[in-house]
Amino acid sequence: MEQELWFRSILYEELKDAAIEDCFASNQLIHSLDDFIHLNVTQSNYMHLIEVCDFLMVENVDVLVDKIVEKFGVSIIHNFSDFYSLQSKRSRNVRNVFGY
Repeated sequence: MEQELWFRSILYEELKDAAIEDCFASNQLIHSLDDFIHLNVTQSNYMHLIEVCDFLMVENVDVLVDKIVEKFGVSIIHNFSDFYSLQSKRSRNVRNVFGY
């Protein structure tokens, strides 16, 4: 039985019959995949998890962002503000409301 994943990946959906690992081929980000799947966020890996999220074209990035903020506080978002402002649904909602 296949494990249900917390994220929705555009890249993974394109490869319907493949394993999630097949999305990475020889990409070094595969070394962070297990932590990504299990939302195992640490000081040394959270930026790699952001990269995995971006690489997989994850649609619901706020799940990972919430986990990072829960662990390190909201100010950590400044370390990946470009990613957050472009990918977060919350950020997009704020931009729409305030016309950014």
